[in-house]
Order: sequence, then C-alpha cells, then structure tokens
Amino acid sequence: WQREQCTVWRCSHCQSIHSRERVDLDRYYRGYPFRRRQLDGFARRTFASYLSKLFRAGMNSSSTVLDYGCSEGLLLQFLAEQGVRDTAGYDAYVEAFDDRAVLSAAYDVVIAQDVIEHVEDPLELLDSLVKCVQPGGLLALGTPRAEGIDLHQAAKFTHSLHQPFHLHIFSEQSLRTLCELRGMQTVAIPRRHILDTHAQPATPGFA
Repeated sequence: WQREQCTVWRCSHCQSIHSRERVDLDRYYRGYPFRRRQLDGFARRTFASYLSKLFRAGMNSSSTVLDYGCSEGLLLQFLAEQGVRDTAGYDAYVEAFDDRAVLSAAYDVVIAQDVIEHVEDPLELLDSLVKCVQPGGLLALGTPRAEGIDLHQAAKFTHSLHQPFHLHIFSEQSLRTLCELRGMQTVAIPRRHILDTHAQPATPGFA
C-alpha cells in the first residue's frame, strides 16, 4: 500500500493522534506481516525482556493470564515454556483465537500489547479489558506515545504511526486519565520498545 496516503490529526488539548479517514481494517489485515513471526531466538529474547517487566509489576507463574490481541499465540507459547500455563488468548482476526467466550472470565493479568491503537472505539475496548481484570489484578497496555511522535518529521516515526493500522495513538497522560477514571492505578510505565532485547535483572520466580 505504499502508494496510498493516510491523514492523521493531533488533538490540541490532549496531544493524542487520530486517523482522519475511516479505514477498512479487514482489507489491510489480510496478509498482516506480523502474523508471520516465529517463536525463534529473537522472539524469545523480546518476550523474556517483556515478561521481566510483568513479573516486577506483580505477575507470577501461577497467575491466570489473558493475551488480548494475541495474533498467532506466540506469547502464549512462550508463557507455557516458562511455566505460566493458565492462559487464554483472543484475537478477532485469527480463527484459532476468535472465541469471545474467553472474555467472559476474569484474570489476574490481562495483556493488550499494541491493540488499543488499532480499534475504532478504544474506550469500548478499554472498558472490556478492565472487566476482564480480577480485583487487584494487572492490566498491561502497550502502545506508542503520541507525544513522542513529531508529525513534522513523519518519515522518522513510520513504525509508531504505522498507518493505516493505527487509528488512535494516545498521549501518556490521556491514557493514564482514561484508566484512572475506570478505577485503575498506574503501577509502572516502562518506555522501552516491545521488541527491545535489553537484558533485565533476574526476577525471582521467573524461569
């Protein structure tokens, strides 16, 4: 789709970025390149770095986990390898994980990595995610930070803008406010990219 153009606009109040045009997501998700990932050495290193953050935030090997937007389920496979086996996955675009029945349960940890920026109604999604979290549980939202994107140098931020897939990119403060209005409390805000393989200190209970 390199010949196509997309328009985004930034809210002058909260600094969040939004897509102006309506997007036929089904069309673009056919052949979505991230679905071709494999659970290889690179993926395992990125998942290990990511899980170390979750363990420091309160997750442990006995936690029940929902991966919302799990794609082909690679993180779920990695969790099982690490001894975290009470897991479920949901992804509306992947037949193996499109059963919404898993959303009727409540979990100790709900992961939504690179999801909220992809949906037409992010507030509806956020409400659904919060309902899936046990009282005292953990909701892990991963998404680009709108204030970190300079629209005057859009080519430098191709991956964060990720058009036409990213419909709503929140500023950090606006997303924190939306979560707090739903009774959530911020535990931590790691700012490293999800694909970062940066080595993390050993975490007790994390194999």
